[in-house]
Amino acid sequence: MIEDLVGTLVRSQVGDLRKRKAGTLLEIAALGAVGLAVAFLFFGLFLWLSLRMEPWLAALVLCLLALTLALGLWVAGRATIRRAEEQRQQEALSGLEALELLLRPGKEGADRPETGPALVGAALAAGLVLGRSMKR
Repeated sequence: MIEDLVGTLVRSQVGDLRKRKAGTLLEIAALGAVGLAVAFLFFGLFLWLSLRMEPWLAALVLCLLALTLALGLWVAGRATIRRAEEQRQQEALSGLEALELLLRPGKEGADRPETGPALVGAALAAGLVLGRSMKR
């Protein structure tokens, strides 16, 4: 059981690097295409607005629109990061509570010194969880 736990943790940490690399490249290409589409959208919107108002005013309106959009995305990103940090802290606390349950004395009231693989595995799992929660 401990071997399965450790194996699962190692696989979740490392993963398949080749698939991750290909996925990352595809995401970068998609973001580049989205950026190009947004640039053309703003350019077309600028040309349309410059026919109806002064070009400097059209540029100002589009600048304010872009800043508003950027601010909204920034606020949403910060909220997502904050939720992820809180979740990592909860995972770390639950790992520590699980380790504490392993170290509690048995029902008889006597201390049970567990120096076997169960304690080592629990300490390893708690260390990995705490390491991941403190990494970011």
